Amino acid sequence: MPNFDIILVVWNRLEYTKRTIASLISSGAVADCERFIIVDNRSTEEGMEAFFRDLYENMPEVSGKVWLLRRGKNDGMAAAVNDALGFSRAKYVFLSNNDVEYSPDFHKRMFSTFANQPNIGVLGVWRHTSHGFVRNGVMNQWFREMDDVPAVGWMLPKRAMEKVGLLEERGPCFVPHGLGEDTNYIQRMKAAGFLTGVLSKDIGVHIDGY
Repeated sequence: MPNFDIILVVWNRLEYTKRTIASLISSGAVADCERFIIVDNRSTEEGMEAFFRDLYENMPEVSGKVWLLRRGKNDGMAAAVNDALGFSRAKYVFLSNNDVEYSPDFHKRMFSTFANQPNIGVLGVWRHTSHGFVRNGVMNQWFREMDDVPAVGWMLPKRAMEKVGLLEERGPCFVPHGLGEDTNYIQRMKAAGFLTGVLSKDIGVHIDGY
């Protein structure tokens, strides 16, 4: 299995964050990753500070893996992700929201998908019900090609990111029609010749309810 880092961007939502981290641990992903990079995007919710301390003092499951980056201000998701990428040295990066629960061994299924479809630039674990698949696009037992993949849980090869560059840091709705930073990045990946899509079977549950 290729080496990978996990990047988790956190802004408040403590209870969701706890559930997300618990699922990343129980899935086996934290044990298998090189670094578990958590970016605190200037959280203000009560209890967040105590939880971050707890990560180091009372959670042996992440011992030696966790890196906590504290941002001085919240400039949006893209800026937080780009900060974390500066600390990542792995061949793959798994980018997660802090409101997702993952199935056991989900990361192993993702790497099996890359092995069967090596030109993927962005591989997601979940699709929004309003997002359709590419007409006549790639679709098999591993992968379904999509024009838009919400950045709920993305696995990205570093080789693709090095070609496409970092995420645009212009806030959540800067591209036409109100599309966000994640959609912009998908468009750039596709323009660079990479496939974008999701696993053929959802392995992440978006726990914030939409």
